[in-house]
Amino acid sequence: MPSAFTGIRILDFTRYQQGPIATMMLSDMGAEVIKVEEPGGEPGRANGRTPEGFSSYFEAYNRGKKSIVLNMRQPAARDIVRRLVPLVDVVCEN
Repeated sequence: MPSAFTGIRILDFTRYQQGPIATMMLSDMGAEVIKVEEPGGEPGRANGRTPEGFSSYFEAYNRGKKSIVLNMRQPAARDIVRRLVPLVDVVCEN
């Protein structure tokens, strides 16, 4: 059965806590969320990281999302975002 946000696509530039929680809730309600991370990953990945590199904090707040790494300082990365924006319904950033 479709959820409230089924068919909605979100480009997610959020980091740390509040933004990722908001887009996580949208994902939970059926939205397709594409999370954009900087090289090395979103800073929230370091919170509570185990020696093996696992962060339950990051995993909990970013569940159900697709992820892409883009260095926004590079022109090619900005071109990718320009191509993605027309394909999404919402852009989130904190």
